[in-house]
Amino acid sequence: MIGINPPAISIGSTRPAPLEGQDIVTIASMVADVVEDNLEKLREQLKREADDLCGDSEGSALPPYRTVNHAIPLIDEGKVYPYRPSRCPDALRPPSGKINIAI
Repeated sequence: MIGINPPAISIGSTRPAPLEGQDIVTIASMVADVVEDNLEKLREQLKREADDLCGDSEGSALPPYRTVNHAIPLIDEGKVYPYRPSRCPDALRPPSGKINIAI
């Protein structure tokens, strides 16, 4: 059963049934064959287009690669940041001083 408003599908069996009848048509996808035939040409095209991005470091404006590359630590794990625990302002506290939560 298929419902349109609200959209719903009801399936009465857990086993798939074969599709049969005059109106059943199989459409073969030839895209995989076309891509497979041109795959090597596409790889070569991508390599040519990315050649200037993946070139040697000698011709770039970046500093030369060194044996020991230094790193700048952005997080100091030994540093202790001072903080003050938050608390509820007196004006917002309930009169009894306790908060009762009903579940």
